[in-house]
Amino acid sequence: MTFFVDANLDGPTFAEPLRAAGIALELHRDHFARDADDTLWIPEVAKRGWVAVTNDKSTKLKDLEVLAIVRSGARMLYIKKKQGVSARLLAENFVNTTLQIERFFERHTPPCAGSLVRPNKLEDVWAKKPGQVHSRPLKLPPHLSRLAFSPES
Repeated sequence: MTFFVDANLDGPTFAEPLRAAGIALELHRDHFARDADDTLWIPEVAKRGWVAVTNDKSTKLKDLEVLAIVRSGARMLYIKKKQGVSARLLAENFVNTTLQIERFFERHTPPCAGSLVRPNKLEDVWAKKPGQVHSRPLKLPPHLSRLAFSPES
């Protein structure tokens, strides 16, 4: 399984521990402009069969982002980041939870989204205890629902 790291996590502090753990990784900067809109890169990442990994920007996804996920059959992993938590800690939690992440995406048919959360205690991350992956609903407002099932050309 190959993971695509969005621009908001696309730095060595996050990527290097994943690569050191042997995780197949593609970085946003190697394929798209830094400011590329999510609705542009999501379909391309889905077409390549990669799982997109992005920082959890908010609890509510933007309607057009959800539409891009649904129409392209994307697989998304949102990393919940609390203020003051380092990219290094997020990376360690990802590495610790890789097996659960892979199982989540093997069990869920695209389009799908999950949220990666770390253990409650920070010391558990450093002790190599895995976090959890929770399913994240992809809800479209009624005015966009009819567009969701129109195949991309």
